[in-house]
Amino acid sequence: MSYPSGKDMANWMGGLPESLHSSSLNSIAIPGTHDSFSWGLDVTGDIGPDNLPFVKTLVQLFPGTAKAIIAKWSKTQSLNTVEQLKAGIRYFDIRVTLKKDTQELHAVHGLYGRKMEMELQDISQFLDNHSKEIVLLDFNHFYSMDEENHIQCISLIQHIFGPKLCPLLDTDSVTLDMLWENGLQVLVFYHHDIVTNHLNLWPGCTIPSPWPDTMDINKFITFLEQNYRHGRSPCAFYVTQGILTPDSSTVVTNLCGDLRNAVAKRVCGPLHQWLCTKRCGLTTVNVVISDFVEMDNFIGTVVDMNYK
Repeated sequence: MSYPSGKDMANWMGGLPESLHSSSLNSIAIPGTHDSFSWGLDVTGDIGPDNLPFVKTLVQLFPGTAKAIIAKWSKTQSLNTVEQLKAGIRYFDIRVTLKKDTQELHAVHGLYGRKMEMELQDISQFLDNHSKEIVLLDFNHFYSMDEENHIQCISLIQHIFGPKLCPLLDTDSVTLDMLWENGLQVLVFYHHDIVTNHLNLWPGCTIPSPWPDTMDINKFITFLEQNYRHGRSPCAFYVTQGILTPDSSTVVTNLCGDLRNAVAKRVCGPLHQWLCTKRCGLTTVNVVISDFVEMDNFIGTVVDMNYK
């Protein structure tokens, strides 16, 4: 995959200007994916525990048709995890569930995705071959998981990434230079109280991610603009959500459509235009996420903000 920015997107962090090597990671523009692992949803399996009760009823009445519709509206990415990494994605929005029949952890968004172990191993293997690339893994939604399952999830994270994990530190000390010198390539944000027992994980409060929650383009841009002008804490990371959220009427009036064409394509142009007028920095833009990130040079646009 090529980008107009002309950069080696698989190694874009290692290629950043030397002037940014001593900058904190939360001041750098980082492209990310929304519902990052939804590319691998299994339409042949059971529906996920994150569905609303009325959806579960529809699946019982019309299993094949209902699951096909769920798949079209739950899939937010086309690129698989390795393709996302090679394309330049460095932030992953992660939703986890326990699959009751196997007692294994899976990605989830309406339907079950791949095993979490497989997704994390793909990321670790990429990092083994790209020593200057850093990823942010944001575990922010959990379903059907008790305390024991959270221990299971954290043990998996620690087993796969081990010495790559960056411990909880003051954000101003988390620079590219520091990370490279210490072989640290992974920051894991874990939105559950159990995180206080693990110093190599970051609590959810260190990466706020305001949700626009609208299908209206004007309201969406207003939301982004207000948050940008208000500023943010220089002591935390920050996610700008470049997404529209379909409501039930959007889905019902587009039953033969899908999220990509009915929703994601609408926001590409306005989001691109908005980003082109902004700058990254400690109180401005940091992480930016979107759906179907291969569209409209989203990734290149975010990375290019580091050169303004």
